[in-house]
Amino acid sequence: MAEPTILARLLDPLVATCQELGGAGLAIELGERAAKLDDPDPDARVPLVRYYELLEFAHERCGEPLLGARMSLAMDPAALGILGFLAVTSPDLGTTFDRFIRYQNLLVEGERSTLEREGDEVVFRVENWGPPRLAHQVWNEAAIVDMIVNGRRLAGASFEVREVRLRHLAHAGASALAELLDAPVRFGAEDNAMVVDAAALALPMPSADPAMFAFFDREASRRLSEQWAARPGVSEGRSTREQVRAVVEVALPEGVPSVEAIAARLELSPRTLQRRLHDEGSSLRKLVDALRHELALRHLAGGVSIAEVSFLLGFSEPSAFHRAFRRWTGSTPRAWRAARLSPEGA
Repeated sequence: MAEPTILARLLDPLVATCQELGGAGLAIELGERAAKLDDPDPDARVPLVRYYELLEFAHERCGEPLLGARMSLAMDPAALGILGFLAVTSPDLGTTFDRFIRYQNLLVEGERSTLEREGDEVVFRVENWGPPRLAHQVWNEAAIVDMIVNGRRLAGASFEVREVRLRHLAHAGASALAELLDAPVRFGAEDNAMVVDAAALALPMPSADPAMFAFFDREASRRLSEQWAARPGVSEGRSTREQVRAVVEVALPEGVPSVEAIAARLELSPRTLQRRLHDEGSSLRKLVDALRHELALRHLAGGVSIAEVSFLLGFSEPSAFHRAFRRWTGSTPRAWRAARLSPEGA
């Protein structure tokens, strides 16, 4: 199985924070260690385990208990690439959180975040890769601070955080962390999570831009599918359906790939692939149909021409796309888009 990776430019906030805390000497030493991973490609990735080692080295050398929090505060949204653009153009805070979780593998593989509604609350959880280690403490605090502090910044408004839970024990910066988050923090908890009022998800984003959001959403989806298809071995936390979906989405413009082709890409036998899909309550036919439905709505909402949508979804001719779209929605693509753009349908 392929080892998980992380976007190399996420090292930048760590180096910047170390320069602020430990001066040029520490920043240079950390930079020298990170230089071995240096790559001019802005989308270059490095092994997650090496990133862990650099976090632990920096934590030990700078002696700052809130290293993770300070890293998040130093984060330039541009470092998040397309996820940063999605965040600022989203219609509301809930969509920002949703897209971050949907496309999180573009930033880091292995580390996983989830968002679940529980009554009138929403719980954001962080799940770490591998056995417990110090790097997880730094990462988890960075993730929670990013969602809360930077979430408030993006929304241009505060929202109440009912509770923050962290698995690791309290440290010297515990009270400062609670003050920074303006929320109660419980250490030694059963999970790593933040709990907010569900109403916070409706906070509008001041820089919302529907057209740009739709463009970045399509691009992020394409990039994630290509990444997963290129690295089928990085499957921890991903269902067979997710892996098949990634392969199919990339291949769709050339037509729906066969079971044999998908199985070979995932390094499975066709029989094993079909069995796993069946065990998950799905099949290749159902999965392709649902994927085409979802992508059709997304492309049409984003202004893609009807002919191009038909091509992107791998239909042999436009009439086949129109028949499928009417089966999905009870309407034609043109009528659906017109209704969406009308004042009553907006």
